[in-house]
Amino acid sequence: MEEVNSSSLSIVRNNLAMQGVSKAAQDIICKSWRLGTSKQYDTYLKRWEQFCCRRKVDTVFAFVTDILDFLVELFNMGLKYSALNTARSALSSTIVLHDSVFSVGQHPLVSRFLKGVFEQRPALPRYNHVWNVETVLNFLEKLSPLVSLTLSQLTIKLVTLLCLLSGQRCQSLHSLNMNDFIWEPEGVTIPITSVIKQSKPNRAQPVLVLPLYSNENLCVVRTLNEYISRTTNLRGNICNLFITTVKPYSIASKSTIARWVKSTLRQAGINTKVFSAHSTRAASTSAASRNISLTALLKVAGWASCRTFQKFYDLPVDTVNDTVAHNADFALSVLSSHKD
Repeated sequence: MEEVNSSSLSIVRNNLAMQGVSKAAQDIICKSWRLGTSKQYDTYLKRWEQFCCRRKVDTVFAFVTDILDFLVELFNMGLKYSALNTARSALSSTIVLHDSVFSVGQHPLVSRFLKGVFEQRPALPRYNHVWNVETVLNFLEKLSPLVSLTLSQLTIKLVTLLCLLSGQRCQSLHSLNMNDFIWEPEGVTIPITSVIKQSKPNRAQPVLVLPLYSNENLCVVRTLNEYISRTTNLRGNICNLFITTVKPYSIASKSTIARWVKSTLRQAGINTKVFSAHSTRAASTSAASRNISLTALLKVAGWASCRTFQKFYDLPVDTVNDTVAHNADFALSVLSSHKD
């Protein structure tokens, strides 16, 4: 009982097998969870297996009271609403509830439990303002001329420019393949051909369109050309755009690309204790929204709905001092209505 299967998908396979699903069909169904989702679910499904071993509960068929006790255990470990919500999703995709027409995620008691968790440990937006893109562009402009930069400096300049000018995640930059580049006199077009987070059936893949820019020190096309030229003899058969900056040269991972971006933000004066590498997506899309239509913005960023942008990314360019000043202005405006 104490030996827990190390594969979180074993629960899924057991569930499918009990329904008479063939091994070949199981393999394909298990591929429906992307790597990132599988890793997220893995933690909670393993803990569920451990919980079931201790309680002598079936891992596939359970009562809602067992689910609630498991969630209480996670809650007592200090997990917050978003983590418990992920655990609920993991269980909902694998567990069958006894004597219930509801799935784990839709059961009224589970939903009510999660609302109670939210009241005690709310999941609030990470940022209420975003840094000014101009601050980072000023820093990148000073990294010039291109031929005098080290490979490390050239790399962080290119990766940060691409994040800002495309509005894409580090995952998208990690997937860029030089065989897909379409070079034109006015710039370069880069279709993303790999499956990324926003890839969905019947949804067009994002396409990066990078134009030439009059300011050579901020021109992403010239920076890209210099980077490819500098790395040609280092990359061997690697077709991914970004490679590591030290020997042995290999494909740069998503975490490495994110580390490069965060390092650039820190050097530019952005508070990286508050803002992560992913904040470039909010900063760039918030800045672009002032000059292009919402429809165009959603298409470039790969969002199907404006709700995602408006809830998480459409943020004011602000600082703590500015917020204090605005609050003071509000208070003074109220007081000014008083007639002595």
